[in-house]
Amino acid sequence: MQKLIWLKLIALYGLMTWGEATHAQNSALELVDEYGQYAVGFQTIYTHDASRSFDGEAGKASRRPIQACIWYPSHHSPKPKMRYADYFFLRAGETGEVVLTEAIKQTTIDEFLATDPVDSIVLEREFRVPMTAQFNATPDGTQRFPVIVYGPSWWSSAFENALLCEWLASHGYVVVASPSMGP
Repeated sequence: MQKLIWLKLIALYGLMTWGEATHAQNSALELVDEYGQYAVGFQTIYTHDASRSFDGEAGKASRRPIQACIWYPSHHSPKPKMRYADYFFLRAGETGEVVLTEAIKQTTIDEFLATDPVDSIVLEREFRVPMTAQFNATPDGTQRFPVIVYGPSWWSSAFENALLCEWLASHGYVVVASPSMGP
């Protein structure tokens, strides 16, 4: 059973990658495989790791901040589904919870575009794409679900594979990810 799940994940990744390369004018956030039986909830938790230091503002060392993103099976709800922009702007809070102002949003976009070769028009279009998860949806408490701890690639955001995390949650997994902040 577990081997079948891994094979399906590899195939899903291949389909997602192929779709990005061949359908450039379409959203890169389209999933070919079907979602599972569960609705998907999403939460972000902010905490600190007191055992590791972190150079914060003005070189002041502090406890390492941790932004934990959690996707989980939930009950169906009339709440609106998230849009990709909801994930994207989590970047602004990777080193601690922030109040998202228009200025912070613009800075987050500018910093991203300075390092990633993405057309700003394409990025704006992707922001509007509806996702599957709902913020703070009521978890499905009818059973216990296996937990997957997802480690994003070097210096990547916790939501770098949000499609995969949503898909896994829809199939009965809890997925936890934290941004990769280097050493």
